[in-house]
Formats: sequence, structure tokens, C-alpha cells
Amino acid sequence: MSQGVACRTRNLEDPEAALFFVQPASVRHLYPFMGREASLAEAARAVGISKSHMSYWLQKMLRLGLVEKVRVEKRGKHDVPLYRASAEVFTIPLERVPVGSDEEILILNSRDFERIERRSIVRLTSNNAGGWCIRFSQGDERTPRLELFPRSGQPVEPRVLNKWGCLSLTEPQAKALRAEIAELLERYAGAETGEGKDYLYKFLLVEACLD
Repeated sequence: MSQGVACRTRNLEDPEAALFFVQPASVRHLYPFMGREASLAEAARAVGISKSHMSYWLQKMLRLGLVEKVRVEKRGKHDVPLYRASAEVFTIPLERVPVGSDEEILILNSRDFERIERRSIVRLTSNNAGGWCIRFSQGDERTPRLELFPRSGQPVEPRVLNKWGCLSLTEPQAKALRAEIAELLERYAGAETGEGKDYLYKFLLVEACLD
């Protein structure tokens, strides 16, 4: 698959297209075409489905204008059509999104990541010979928490880091912390060699709404 360099932005007003983007089971079929060209067979392999199943979704995305046919490539005896997303960035007015609330949109947006997060933690727990327990505590945080914790009482280091809670910060402190987190992430992202394992990360710093 060849990589493109241009970055196109497209605003979507069609409610059906908006619905496509907020359904993880649908939008995943667009991933193989984002920022690159792909054939039907290549997209099917990337998503992990049959070519006939991928063909259904490709036709739907073509109809919605989310994917376009860009060229035909000669591969052996066959002329293979190549497709690409019609933009690198899609924007959807919030009022066009057919869900009940902003909170529902956030839930839909994070669903795929949280599914991978849960699977990764479950795999980690199954590999811990000492066993695990569910721990509920107040600790030093402003909000109580319920979390998985090793029965030994000792945190699993360095294989996992799971810290979350609520901090009391001034606006300058919050700004400084955001900058430090962004700098740290940029430093490690820039040090990627392509030889390591995939590690999930999740950073969020936002003024709390505890009502």
C-alpha cells in the first residue's frame, strides 16, 4: 500500500455517514483506506474478514462518498482497482450525529480502545501466578476507586502502570502537568525503533465534574 502525502479535510452533513462514524463495527472498515491506497483483498486482510464481506462495506463507503477509486494497478494477469479514503480528516457537525448526548459520543469514541485495554489486562492477570483480587480503597485520592490488584499486595512492576485519580491543582500547575505529559510522550514516541512491543497508554487531564 502506498502512502499519500496530501491531507484533505471533508465535512459530512449526511446523517447516514455520521451514523457510520459513531458505530465502531462500521467505521473499522474504513481504517485500511485512511491515508493509503488498498485493494479489496488488502482491506479484507487488514480488517480480518472475507472479501465478499469487505465488498459489501466497500460498496457502502463508496455510496456514502467516504472512499473513492483512485487507480487500477496491473498485478500479474489481473487489473486490480485501488481505493482510498476521500479525505484524511472527516468532520461531522455534532447536531448531525444521531446519538442522544455528547457523553454517548465519548463512550462510542473510546469503546474500541477500552476493549483492547480490558483484553490486555485480562491477559496480564492470567499470567500472574500469585493471583489477583478486587480492591476498593479511598487512599490518598479524592475519589474512591475499585481496581484489580495482586493478592500479594505488591504492585506489578514494571509490566503495568495503572494510576488514576483526582488532583487538586491550580491552573498554572495543570498547564505545566499537561506540557510535561505531552513532552514525555513525544520523547518516547520519537525513540521508537520498530523492534519493541506494543504498549497501551492513556493520559487524561481535565477539570473534574464531580456532581
